[in-house]
Order: sequence, then C-alpha cells, then structure tokens
Amino acid sequence: MTVVDISTAFLNAKLSSSRTVYTKPPGICVHFGLAKPDEIWSLTKALYGLKEAPALWEEERDKKLRTLVITHPKHGKLHLQQSVTHHSVWLVIVGTTGSAYAQDLDLQGWFPDLTGLTAQKIVGAVLIYVDDFLFLLDTLVRTEVVGAIASIWKTSEPRTLGLNGVRELSFLGMDVQIPEEVRCVEDPEVVILHQSRYALDVLQRFVEAPMRPRNNPGEAVSFSSKGKHPLEVFPPTDDPQKIY
Repeated sequence: MTVVDISTAFLNAKLSSSRTVYTKPPGICVHFGLAKPDEIWSLTKALYGLKEAPALWEEERDKKLRTLVITHPKHGKLHLQQSVTHHSVWLVIVGTTGSAYAQDLDLQGWFPDLTGLTAQKIVGAVLIYVDDFLFLLDTLVRTEVVGAIASIWKTSEPRTLGLNGVRELSFLGMDVQIPEEVRCVEDPEVVILHQSRYALDVLQRFVEAPMRPRNNPGEAVSFSSKGKHPLEVFPPTDDPQKIY
C-alpha cells in the first residue's frame, strides 16, 4: 500500500479553447521586475481559485491515465482501466488498452468491472481522489506503476506501508496503521484502520480555537471551552444575530 499526491495538480490542467481568462500578474512578479504593473495575462492553464480548475484537472488526469502504458520486466505491458462502478478506482491490468481477454463467467456476474478479465490479468488497483493516489499493488509491480505516475507529474515522495520502517499511512482522513506488537512490518498479518488523527483535528478546531461571531437569523446557541466540559452548551445570547 503506497500513497503519493500530485504537486500543484491544478496547474497541469489546460483551459478550454472556448473560454479566455485574463488576470493580472502576481505581485511578486511585479516586485522583481518580471512583469509590469499594468500588464494583463491570458491564461493557458488553470490556476487555483478558478471554479472550473478541479474539473479540468480531473479531465486532464484521466486522459493521461487512459493512454498510459507501463513496461514491466515480468508482465510486459501494463495499463490502467477505469472502473465503471466508481470512477475513482482504476485497475492495473496486464496488456495494452484494447487487448482481448477471455470471458470469465464467474467474475462477470459479481464484478462488472472484471467482465472479460481473468484474475491473472489483474495485478493491482489505484484509488484516486483529486490529486491523492493510493496504490494497492504487489511489490513486483509497485516500482514501475508508481514511477510511471511520477514520470508524468511531479509527486510527493512515495510512502509505502511496511517499507523503510513506515508503520502508518494516511489517505483522505483515514489512517492505516501496523500495530506496535507486529514485528514483521514488511508483510503484516494485522493492520488497524482508524480516524483518530482526523477526529482529534476536528475536536481541536471546535474546542481550542477561538470561535468567531457569525450572523445567524435563527436562535443562537453559544459554545465555550471555559466550562467544566469542553463543549458545554450555554443559553442563547441576548443578541440572536451573534454567536460566539
């Protein structure tokens, strides 16, 4: 199990030719003389903050993954096939896109994604959410598949559960952890799935961080960390528009 994320992913997405977006240059570029204060730039790729940037990145990402061919010393050519059940799941399959596979009736009824595939043809899976990748791959193919992704986009340093002493991975707020009592981390028989870190982060935001006033036309309820219980509920304030 390996996780990576794509660095500055949205900047890789090309803007549609049907729409032109203009912007002023960043202030730092003007400061260092790389642009003039009165310059106007026409964008060719997406920027963070554009409402269409996530969709453009997803389109760019999926297009590259569909045409990706990976060379493996044992399996030959590999490619990624997007799941028809959930578009965030990609199967790593032996062969190139469009290869013919023998029908496997046992798999056909239960897993529509595997229609026409035998178990020997599937060597792993990749779960993707925006710019976060989770690789579920055998050791023999992990290096080639992860390396192929890194050859397309700049990525974070890959972290693999059980490799180089890594006992815990995080993916979308979920933690996968090898218990301390397990000594063989390279091939653990037991792993723990939890959200402790995410839960603690949520509690800290509500308990430790100062709460800012916000408008609310309805009845107000105030929360404070000054009471005996960190989430003690106090009666509404006199001003129904103000919540602390």
